[in-house]
Amino acid sequence: MTDYFVAATASLFLQLAIIAVLVVGTWFKAKKRFRLHGLLMFLAVGFHSVSIVSLMLPSFFYGLVPYAASFPLEVLSLAVVHGVSGILAWLLSLWIVLGWRLRSSLQYCQPKKKLMRVTFMFWLLSLILGGCCVRDFLHAFLAVLTHVGEPRLQRVMAVIYA
Repeated sequence: MTDYFVAATASLFLQLAIIAVLVVGTWFKAKKRFRLHGLLMFLAVGFHSVSIVSLMLPSFFYGLVPYAASFPLEVLSLAVVHGVSGILAWLLSLWIVLGWRLRSSLQYCQPKKKLMRVTFMFWLLSLILGGCCVRDFLHAFLAVLTHVGEPRLQRVMAVIYA
Protein backbone atom coordinates (compact mmCIF):
# COMPACT_ATOMS: atom_id res chain seq x y z
CA MET A 1 0.00 0.00 0.00
CA THR A 2 2.86 2.42 0.64
CA ASP A 3 3.77 2.28 -3.08
CA TYR A 4 0.38 3.80 -3.82
CA PHE A 5 1.05 6.67 -1.43
CA VAL A 6 4.30 7.28 -3.30
CA ALA A 7 2.30 7.26 -6.55
CA ALA A 8 -0.24 9.68 -5.05
CA THR A 9 2.55 12.00 -3.91
CA ALA A 10 4.21 11.81 -7.34
CA SER A 11 0.86 12.62 -8.90
CA LEU A 12 0.49 15.64 -6.62
CA PHE A 13 3.86 17.03 -7.73
CA LEU A 14 3.00 16.35 -11.37
CA GLN A 15 -0.26 18.25 -10.90
CA LEU A 16 1.67 21.20 -9.46
CA ALA A 17 3.80 21.21 -12.62
CA ILE A 18 0.65 21.04 -14.75
CA ILE A 19 -0.83 24.00 -12.86
CA ALA A 20 2.38 25.91 -13.65
CA VAL A 21 1.89 25.08 -17.35
CA LEU A 22 -1.70 26.33 -17.08
CA VAL A 23 -0.54 29.59 -15.51
CA VAL A 24 2.08 30.11 -18.25
CA GLY A 25 -0.58 29.29 -20.84
CA THR A 26 -2.86 31.90 -19.31
CA TRP A 27 -0.03 34.43 -19.50
CA PHE A 28 0.28 33.70 -23.24
CA LYS A 29 -3.46 34.25 -23.58
CA ALA A 30 -3.10 37.64 -21.92
CA LYS A 31 -0.36 38.46 -24.44
CA LYS A 32 -2.82 37.53 -27.24
CA ARG A 33 -0.72 34.53 -28.28
CA PHE A 34 -3.75 32.29 -28.45
CA ARG A 35 -2.23 29.45 -30.47
CA LEU A 36 0.60 29.01 -27.93
CA HIS A 37 -1.96 29.27 -25.14
CA GLY A 38 -3.99 26.49 -26.74
CA LEU A 39 -0.96 24.27 -27.28
CA LEU A 40 0.06 24.59 -23.63
CA MET A 41 -3.48 23.78 -22.52
CA PHE A 42 -3.45 20.77 -24.85
CA LEU A 43 -0.17 19.57 -23.30
CA ALA A 44 -1.49 20.11 -19.77
CA VAL A 45 -4.61 18.06 -20.51
CA GLY A 46 -2.48 15.33 -22.10
CA PHE A 47 -0.13 15.11 -19.11
CA HIS A 48 -3.09 15.20 -16.76
CA SER A 49 -4.76 12.33 -18.65
CA VAL A 50 -1.56 10.26 -18.43
CA SER A 51 -1.27 10.94 -14.69
CA ILE A 52 -4.89 9.90 -14.13
CA VAL A 53 -4.41 6.59 -15.90
CA SER A 54 -0.91 5.77 -14.67
CA LEU A 55 -0.90 7.18 -11.12
CA MET A 56 -4.29 8.25 -9.78
CA LEU A 57 -6.51 5.33 -10.76
CA PRO A 58 -4.07 2.62 -9.56
CA SER A 59 -3.53 4.59 -6.34
CA PHE A 60 -7.29 4.79 -5.82
CA PHE A 61 -8.21 1.20 -6.70
CA TYR A 62 -5.27 -0.54 -5.03
CA GLY A 63 -4.25 1.91 -2.32
CA LEU A 64 -7.59 3.19 -1.06
CA VAL A 65 -10.49 0.91 -1.95
CA PRO A 66 -9.18 -2.25 -0.19
CA TYR A 67 -8.50 -0.28 3.00
CA ALA A 68 -11.48 2.09 2.92
CA ALA A 69 -13.00 0.64 6.10
CA SER A 70 -9.82 1.58 8.00
CA PHE A 71 -10.05 5.29 7.22
CA PRO A 72 -12.18 7.84 9.09
CA LEU A 73 -15.35 8.98 7.34
CA GLU A 74 -14.02 12.55 7.07
CA VAL A 75 -10.99 11.32 5.12
CA LEU A 76 -13.14 9.25 2.77
CA SER A 77 -15.55 12.16 2.25
CA LEU A 78 -12.64 14.40 1.33
CA ALA A 79 -11.47 11.77 -1.18
CA VAL A 80 -14.92 11.64 -2.78
CA VAL A 81 -15.10 15.43 -3.20
CA HIS A 82 -11.54 15.41 -4.56
CA GLY A 83 -12.43 12.67 -7.04
CA VAL A 84 -15.65 14.30 -8.23
CA SER A 85 -14.05 17.73 -8.69
CA GLY A 86 -11.07 16.14 -10.43
CA ILE A 87 -13.23 14.12 -12.82
CA LEU A 88 -15.30 17.20 -13.63
CA ALA A 89 -12.16 19.23 -14.34
CA TRP A 90 -10.72 16.47 -16.50
CA LEU A 91 -13.88 15.89 -18.53
CA LEU A 92 -14.45 19.61 -19.06
CA SER A 93 -10.83 20.12 -20.10
CA LEU A 94 -11.03 17.20 -22.55
CA TRP A 95 -14.20 18.64 -24.05
CA ILE A 96 -12.66 22.09 -24.44
CA VAL A 97 -9.33 20.93 -25.87
CA LEU A 98 -10.73 18.24 -28.15
CA GLY A 99 -13.36 20.69 -29.41
CA TRP A 100 -10.57 23.06 -30.41
CA ARG A 101 -8.51 20.33 -32.17
CA LEU A 102 -5.45 22.59 -32.59
CA ARG A 103 -7.23 24.96 -34.96
CA SER A 104 -5.79 28.43 -35.41
CA SER A 105 -9.23 30.04 -35.44
CA LEU A 106 -10.61 31.41 -32.18
CA GLN A 107 -14.12 30.66 -33.34
CA TYR A 108 -14.20 27.41 -31.35
CA CYS A 109 -12.57 28.76 -28.20
CA GLN A 110 -14.20 32.12 -27.57
CA PRO A 111 -17.65 30.71 -26.71
CA LYS A 112 -16.06 28.45 -24.08
CA LYS A 113 -14.17 31.20 -22.24
CA LYS A 114 -16.36 31.09 -19.11
CA LEU A 115 -16.28 27.31 -19.09
CA MET A 116 -12.48 27.44 -19.20
CA ARG A 117 -12.46 29.49 -16.00
CA VAL A 118 -14.87 27.10 -14.29
CA THR A 119 -12.70 24.18 -15.40
CA PHE A 120 -9.59 25.81 -13.94
CA MET A 121 -11.39 26.37 -10.63
CA PHE A 122 -12.43 22.70 -10.49
CA TRP A 123 -8.84 21.71 -11.32
CA LEU A 124 -7.45 23.96 -8.60
CA LEU A 125 -10.00 22.68 -6.05
CA SER A 126 -9.12 19.11 -6.94
CA LEU A 127 -5.40 19.86 -6.59
CA ILE A 128 -5.83 21.37 -3.13
CA LEU A 129 -8.08 18.53 -1.99
CA GLY A 130 -5.65 15.99 -3.48
CA GLY A 131 -2.87 17.43 -1.34
CA CYS A 132 -5.11 17.16 1.71
CA CYS A 133 -5.98 13.56 0.77
CA VAL A 134 -2.32 12.57 0.50
CA ARG A 135 -1.65 14.11 3.90
CA ASP A 136 -4.73 12.61 5.58
CA PHE A 137 -4.38 9.14 4.06
CA LEU A 138 -0.73 8.95 5.01
CA HIS A 139 -1.48 9.90 8.61
CA ALA A 140 -4.46 7.54 8.82
CA PHE A 141 -2.56 4.70 7.17
CA LEU A 142 0.43 5.07 9.48
CA ALA A 143 -1.89 5.25 12.49
CA VAL A 144 -3.70 2.05 11.45
CA LEU A 145 -0.45 0.16 10.89
CA THR A 146 1.00 1.42 14.16
CA HIS A 147 -2.02 0.02 16.03
CA VAL A 148 -1.59 -3.28 14.21
CA GLY A 149 1.94 -3.42 15.57
CA GLU A 150 4.13 -2.96 12.50
CA PRO A 151 7.52 -2.21 14.17
CA ARG A 152 9.08 -0.33 11.23
CA LEU A 153 6.11 1.99 11.03
CA GLN A 154 6.12 2.56 14.77
CA ARG A 155 9.66 3.92 14.35
CA VAL A 156 8.51 6.08 11.41
CA MET A 157 5.61 7.44 13.47
CA ALA A 158 8.00 8.19 16.35
CA VAL A 159 10.13 10.27 13.99
CA ILE A 160 7.15 12.06 12.41
CA TYR A 161 5.56 12.99 15.70
CA ALA A 162 8.79 13.70 17.61
